Amino acid sequence: MSDQANTADVLVIGMGPVGLHQIFQLGLLGLRVAAVDSLPEPGGQCRALYADKLIHDIPGLPMVSAQQLSDNLFQQIQPLYPDLHFGQVAQALRPWQEDGVRRGFELTTQTGLCLHARAVVLAAGAGAYQRRPLDLPGAEQWRGTQIFEEPMPAERFAGQHVAVMGGGNEAIDQCLALVAAGAASVSLVHRRARFSRFTTDAARVQAIEEQTAVGRVQLVVGQPVRLVGETESGATLRDECDADEGGKSSGRTEKEGVGAGVAQDDAPAGRLRALVVADADDGHEIEVPLDALILCQGLSPTLAPLESWQLPMEGRYLPVDPATMASAIPGIHAVGDICTYPGKLKLIVSGFAEAARAAQSVAQFIAGKPPLFEYTAISLRQQRRLGVLTEETLATRLRPHLHFPEGL
Repeated sequence: MSDQANTADVLVIGMGPVGLHQIFQLGLLGLRVAAVDSLPEPGGQCRALYADKLIHDIPGLPMVSAQQLSDNLFQQIQPLYPDLHFGQVAQALRPWQEDGVRRGFELTTQTGLCLHARAVVLAAGAGAYQRRPLDLPGAEQWRGTQIFEEPMPAERFAGQHVAVMGGGNEAIDQCLALVAAGAASVSLVHRRARFSRFTTDAARVQAIEEQTAVGRVQLVVGQPVRLVGETESGATLRDECDADEGGKSSGRTEKEGVGAGVAQDDAPAGRLRALVVADADDGHEIEVPLDALILCQGLSPTLAPLESWQLPMEGRYLPVDPATMASAIPGIHAVGDICTYPGKLKLIVSGFAEAARAAQSVAQFIAGKPPLFEYTAISLRQQRRLGVLTEETLATRLRPHLHFPEGL
């Protein structure tokens, strides 16, 4: 991508509902917007964690799911042609200079993407959401080959023994898809026997309970404690967990099979064979045989990258002026859950209002003067930007008593 393509007027970090509306408000003012988000699709925490949950306090929408709200907001910004980058974790934010002149800010991500902008709006919510990894010794050696940290196409596991970790809609959907695709066995590993109503819906819970009742899915309740691998000789080896304090292996192996239906004789060296789970009631160990382990443990937010940006944070929040949403650093604004000010309400509708105020302030920061205040209902300029006014319809919209400046 060229330097020109990597340069925008404003960079928005985060594309949850408030971040998407921030892009809209900036685009209405004619500003070129680039945006990044750590997730692979728009909607932020709302969509990633509670896609099917219904929201009842959005004006004009008595009832809307988090996914539908995100889809609507994403559709609304399309006519403004923002430069959007998904799956990008913001890593470093520093001053951007050209020929010794301060131009604005430079953002780099974990993939090496570099973006330049005159101003920045943080709409990062609780932080960058990333997949929860498997926190067990030795997991890294099977990552991407037998351990997968996100939902996978079920068809590739036909005929295999698969364990799924998680207890939300994502985990249930993965199990149901695996059953339909013909997996040899499906085990759902969850820390408790009941599913939370906050992360699942009744229809999915009923579906997975039906599958467990007929034996197509085995529910394993407890906490994963270790992985069981296989040595070149075909014996199973408990990864690093049998090492002594000096780091030397105790030499203990298991020659016995790790479970019915899992062949060992022809298995490749170092293959993952099982997951050991400590029972939630009495702590006894359950060995779950597997060919693949799919993690559907949800997302975890982190503000770690922001800690190196030298922002004047108060805990997990960036203080701003509620009139302008500007931080103490010129050119950096914040909206949504990441910001704080007296009387702050952590509501989506409050974030929408913050985005409108931030857009006006950013435009003034860039241009050195307040932008022309307009209403979309009557502004031909903004209607053109949104694609709702064309040359063909312009004549029917004009009235003899209305006068418009040249260029509108």
